[in-house]
Amino acid sequence: MDLKKISVTKSLMMVFLGLSGLLVTLELSIRMRSHEHGHGPAWMATPGFFLIFGILGAIILAIAAKLILFPLLKRDEDYYAEPES
Repeated sequence: MDLKKISVTKSLMMVFLGLSGLLVTLELSIRMRSHEHGHGPAWMATPGFFLIFGILGAIILAIAAKLILFPLLKRDEDYYAEPES
């Protein structure tokens, strides 16, 4: 059963990587055909900026949740045990 989980995880990773590559390619093709000049900061004109920004934001949120919320919500093993009389 572990092999099945690993293959599903690898498959999903490949799908997400493929979609990310497709989105960056589409963004580049749209920017090449467009003759607009960016009216914002230069870093916003970087192809794939919002993709990278979103992924990094999700990673930072996951790490923060693990470091901050896990210690607050963690309970001892016998937390739900009935009290001894």
